[in-house]
Amino acid sequence: MNDILSSNFIKILKGIAISCVITLILLFIYAVILTYTKIGENTMAPVILLITAVSILARKFNSE
Repeated sequence: MNDILSSNFIKILKGIAISCVITLILLFIYAVILTYTKIGENTMAPVILLITAVSILARKFNSE
């Protein structure tokens, strides 16, 4: 029972780490695009929602 619990805990931590790294990379790319192009700040909310969804989905597909 304890091995299963620790294994699940490791999987959860790995998933969180993967999601955070993907989110940080995509947000950095968006920040660079926002800085050096004429894209308006009104695109921020949809892009952040899209980045969050991509990070969650990437973790979901990586769990197997």
